[in-house]
Amino acid sequence: RPYLVSEFGPKGYWDPKYNETKNNSVIEESDPEKADWYKKQWTSYVNSYKGYNIGGFAYCWHDRMEGSYTWFGLTDFKGRPKPAYYALKEVWTGVTQETLPEFTINCPAELKPGVEYAFAAVTKTKNTSDLKYEWRLLKDEYLDKVDEIDISEDPSKVTITIPKEPSDYRLYLYVVDKNNQRVTTASVPIKVSKRIPQ
Repeated sequence: RPYLVSEFGPKGYWDPKYNETKNNSVIEESDPEKADWYKKQWTSYVNSYKGYNIGGFAYCWHDRMEGSYTWFGLTDFKGRPKPAYYALKEVWTGVTQETLPEFTINCPAELKPGVEYAFAAVTKTKNTSDLKYEWRLLKDEYLDKVDEIDISEDPSKVTITIPKEPSDYRLYLYVVDKNNQRVTTASVPIKVSKRIPQ
């Protein structure tokens, strides 16, 4: 009987077999890595068995805000297409469209609660003058916003006062084109451990 692949998408954040961790916090894959994974799944598990199945559903349309604020989604929470959107568009239509370059967040190796640190958006692409930067600091568990970010004169750089409350936090970066039509994201976990009694 024909079958349907009812869900395919990024690797599950809950499975340590597929993910790297730092200080017991899951490292999120980059948007280009997710885009390649979407293409591989479609090509290997759906299209390769064409005639035996009736297709598959990419999971999911926009940021689901599960695992992290940006873990899932072909578009972000504002509806702006991510690289995964264009990756699937390419395998479905043959039309290739330029996506934004990959970004990472440069951060200090060690972070102490209550101390201010500098973070920066980093890319290998030289021409970034037309790009806009949006930053968010959220708690991992309920995605509560934490207002500890100061944007510098260069919007690709921020200063953050690390929260004193013990919790898992995550810093998010959204890089958007000048027309606000395309986006690529990055995130980095920030762990504030429980205080050790003196």
